[in-house]
Amino acid sequence: ADLLSITIGMAVAGIDSGAFATCSSLLAILVDTSNPYYRSVDGVLFDRDQFTLLRYPTGRSGSYAVPSTVSSVGPGAFANCTGLTSVTLGMEVNSIGEGALSDCANLTGVYCKGNAPEAGTNVFRGTDQATVYYLSGTTGWGATYGGRPTMLWNPQVPAGDPGFSVADGQFGFKITGADGLLVVVEACSDLGNPAWVMVGTIKLKDGWARFSDPEWANHSGRFYRLRSP
Repeated sequence: ADLLSITIGMAVAGIDSGAFATCSSLLAILVDTSNPYYRSVDGVLFDRDQFTLLRYPTGRSGSYAVPSTVSSVGPGAFANCTGLTSVTLGMEVNSIGEGALSDCANLTGVYCKGNAPEAGTNVFRGTDQATVYYLSGTTGWGATYGGRPTMLWNPQVPAGDPGFSVADGQFGFKITGADGLLVVVEACSDLGNPAWVMVGTIKLKDGWARFSDPEWANHSGRFYRLRSP
């Protein structure tokens, strides 16, 4: 019960069901990315309610990007991850197993970079807040996926928009995209050596919103980019 972290080495080929089920203090599971079995995401590594073990490189708890090498998400991979708020699936993911994202009470966004993966049964059982976002130009998407609504994932800053200016002492710009889409704005001061920092999160209403940067005047130059949570 006092186990805090586990490292899965490259020689590990399998882990039995429930191997870490009673490790209530477990905070981190690290997987050696050179492990030849790393391409398959298996639920035994991920069903921890506190969800501190899987994060973006910046350490934002609750968000996880499935590695680009992964081609399939196994049954129950994220089941009962109550701290999971968003997950991003890379272009290589072609299947999602039974109950892979089930009972994730706080999951609101599943962001898909590729075509619609083959879906197992009850992928989103008990996950009632999630919206599945997909990119323009990808195929296989309908009004719903796995029983959850879908939405085009398309945030952008319109070129030449007059809102790209200083207003009320703050520099800002208009962001357009699907209604209700949550967009994170990041900024850096040097593209040659970029250190991107989050400067705001904004939710689009009626397909747009205006973002303002209160820190713009503190920098000699400022560059921006948009991403999902």
